[in-house]
Amino acid sequence: MRQSRSHKLVNQVSETVNSRQLFDASDKLLIGISGGKDSLVLLDCLLSAGYKNLFSIHLRLDKSAPLDFADFCCSRSDFAVLDTDILTEVMKQRRKNHCYICSRARRKALCLYAVD
Repeated sequence: MRQSRSHKLVNQVSETVNSRQLFDASDKLLIGISGGKDSLVLLDCLLSAGYKNLFSIHLRLDKSAPLDFADFCCSRSDFAVLDTDILTEVMKQRRKNHCYICSRARRKALCLYAVD
């Protein structure tokens, strides 16, 4: 019997987590959701693989950005949206490397959220 692609992907995620001992099934996992396919598939795969203690968060850099994926995330994990002013702050700075500054600010916001 042939496995579906989604079943194969779930198995690969589960095998990778187990073989590399990334975390235990009882660990709390905070997943940053960008709204793209990769983060949404990861959330779905982890749930399908049996991980139940999932939390997901979306850092909204622009309040006008749609949250089309919110229902999907809410049905699979505890989901939060954190409105930030990161984009505004990054654009105010006159440095060339906005991506680096934005990346650091997003990571800081995620870590502060996780600690609370």
